[in-house]
Formats: sequence, C-alpha cells, structure tokens
Amino acid sequence: MNRVKLVSLLLLGIISAGCSSSYRFESEQPNKTPLIKKYSSELKSFNTDIVDKDTIDVLTLKKAVVIALQNNPRLIAYNLEIKALEKNALQQGLSPNPMLALNTENIFGSGIYSGFSASAITLLLSQDIMLAGKLDKRRKVAALQSDLAAWDYEKKRLDLITEVRVSFIGALTLQKNIVQLKELLKISNEFLSNVEKRIKVGKVSPAESSRAKVIVSALEIKLNNSEYAYKSVIQQLVKQLGSDKITFKKLDGKLIILDQLPKFGLLKSKLLQSPEIAIYKKVFEKQKAVIDLENAKAIPDLTISAGLRWLNQTSNNSFIIGTAIPLPIFNRNQGARQEAVIRLSQKKSEFKADKNKFVAELTTTYNTLLSLSVSLKKLNKESIPNAQNAFEIIRAGNLLGRFTILDVLDSQRTLFELQSEYLKTLGGYNVQLARLERLIGQNLETIN
Repeated sequence: MNRVKLVSLLLLGIISAGCSSSYRFESEQPNKTPLIKKYSSELKSFNTDIVDKDTIDVLTLKKAVVIALQNNPRLIAYNLEIKALEKNALQQGLSPNPMLALNTENIFGSGIYSGFSASAITLLLSQDIMLAGKLDKRRKVAALQSDLAAWDYEKKRLDLITEVRVSFIGALTLQKNIVQLKELLKISNEFLSNVEKRIKVGKVSPAESSRAKVIVSALEIKLNNSEYAYKSVIQQLVKQLGSDKITFKKLDGKLIILDQLPKFGLLKSKLLQSPEIAIYKKVFEKQKAVIDLENAKAIPDLTISAGLRWLNQTSNNSFIIGTAIPLPIFNRNQGARQEAVIRLSQKKSEFKADKNKFVAELTTTYNTLLSLSVSLKKLNKESIPNAQNAFEIIRAGNLLGRFTILDVLDSQRTLFELQSEYLKTLGGYNVQLARLERLIGQNLETIN
C-alpha cells in the first residue's frame, strides 16, 4: 500500500510539475504622450458613423486625426500585432505536455516468447521538467516583446498623427492659395476688360492688351497647377484617413505662428522622455531577459517517469520510476549566451546612435523654425506692407494717367507673390512645427 501511495504521489508530481508559471502575458502599455492624449479624449466621443458618410461638409484637423486613428488600416494591423504577441507570450508560458507510453515486450519471439504468455506490458507516464526557471524566463521574454510592440504602436500613432497634420497643412495652404489666386485673377480680368474698353476709344495702345493677357494667362496656369496639387494632397490625406469613400467639400483650420519658441534645452529634455528614446528602457530590459533565458538553457532539463509493469507469465505487477537528464558535455548553449550579451552591447550602441540622430533632427527642425519665424515677421511687417503701399500708389496714379494698366497689374502681381510667399512660408512653418512636436510627443503651446 505504501508503494502504491508513493507511485501515486510521484505521478501527481509529474502532472503538476509543468503547471507552475507566474509571469504575465498581457502587454504593458506605455504612458500616452501628451500629443496622443490630446486626441484620445476626442476619440472616445467619436461618432463612428461619420466614416460611413460619402461627404463631410467641413473637415477640421482634429476630425481628420481622429478619423485616421480610428480607421487607418496600417494602425489596426499594428494593434493586432500586439494581440498576437500577447497570445505568443501565453503560449511560451505553457509547460510541455506529459507523455503516456504503452509498451509490450517478449512477444512474437521463439520458444516461450512465441506468443503472449511470457509478455510484459508497461504503462509509463513521463514529464519533461524545465529547470532553472526556463518557463517563466521564456514567457517573460515573450511578454517583453509584446511590450515593445505596444511601444511601437505608440510611435506609429504619433507617426500617423504627424502624417495627417502635414498633409492637412499642405492642403490647407494650397486651398488658401487657390482662394488668393482666384481673387487676383478676377481683379486682373476686370483690369483687362477696362484696358480693352480704353483701346476701343483709342486711349491706350493695343499692345497693352496683349501684355495684360500674358499676365492673366500666367495667373491661370498658376491656378490650374495649384488646383491639381491640391487634389493630389487631398488624395494622400484621404488614404491616411483609411477610407477611399470619404470626401469633403472644404478644409477648415488655421495656420499658426508661435509668439516665441521654447528654449532648446527644454525641448531636448522633452525629447529624452519621448517614445523614440524611452522605448530603449524596455529594449534593455527585454535583452537582459534574453540573457537570463540563454543562461538558464545551459542547465539541461530533467525528465522523470513513473509507471506500472504487468508480467503475464507470473501474473505479477511492478512499479517503474526513472529519471533522465542530458549531459552538458558538448553543448552548454555557450554560443547563444555569448550572442545575447553581444546583442545587449549592440542595443546600447543603437541607443546612443538614435539619441544623437534625434537630437540632430531636433536641432535642425528647431533652427528651421527660427529661420522661418524671422522670414514670416519680415514679410508681414516690411515686404507685404511696402508692396501694398506701392500698389495703392500706382493704382491711384493710374487714374491720373501717371501709370499704365500694366504697371498696376505688375505691382498687384508683386503684392500677390509676396502674400503667396508668406502663405507658403507659414505652411512650411506649421509643417516643421508638426515634425518637432512629433519628436517630443507634445504640443509646443503646452510647454512653458
């Protein structure tokens, strides 16, 4: 009876040996960056029916970003990657299944072994036991891999927000430019009509009409090019929103200019807290977990077994217990262990390289913003007011016969070109602003 109890306990131990594992398998979500938090609150109250509509009357930047976060297929794919890796972490934490074997010996031989009368039947249950905490270490590596996927998802959301912002800014700039061009073309056509009337009464030379038509034709070409460029940017924006069905009548938004940029040192400190840099803490943690796992693999796993043998010849039975372990003579996992250590050094070098890269990007973007800011102030306070004043003087002088219609059109075109340059520069400023905010993961307006 004691032997039966002993074997029963051994069998129970075999079954339960692989059932203990404590490490989580759900991914650990990183803290949301302020830039994502800004749109996450909007996303919660977002009306999903909007993506089913064929036409949106007015598309704002906030609405565009929220639609993209909700509906972009690339982002959905990254989210599914996290879920897949979570299931992989679950799988990696599962113990090996026990093995049940049934053997029959001493049969189909010669003499007394020709039949089944001298046979021995063995029922054996065996279990591989992973030593050195391999099971938890393996699942930890897989869970940390899903954590990294969550960090990548955060980065991809920031990328998508920035892509939508850049496309929206480009389209909005072109939309405003088209409005300016149409207004200028309307005024220019009115001037051309007046020129033709004055030609009929002999007050001006027909050559002025031809020269005026050249100016009007050039404006029409600019308008045509701007409209095609606008359509291209809109198509790109629609793809980023994640649905080819969505169309909109117009964009609504403002191109801003900050009174003053935050100090570079403050932005650099924000960069070091951004997902691009902060992810490396998790990268190092995962690689150290890989080192622990590879070191654990140097210790061979144990196989234990227990069972029952029936001796047909004597009608007796006996219990069997056994154990087996590989001898780590040739393979002690030394190559994989050394590789894991080298990989950690590699990740540290990549961290330094990426840190330098993003600091350089921040520096370039920051200096570009400073340069554009100076250009905008000069255009707004000097160039455009001077061109406006010159246009008013020439237009008034034309009524008195001091200047020709062509002088008026030329001064008006100069004024428009400066206004167009201001709009283009302002659009570029907002694009650089979006890219800088992508680097630090935060709106500059919220930084003191």
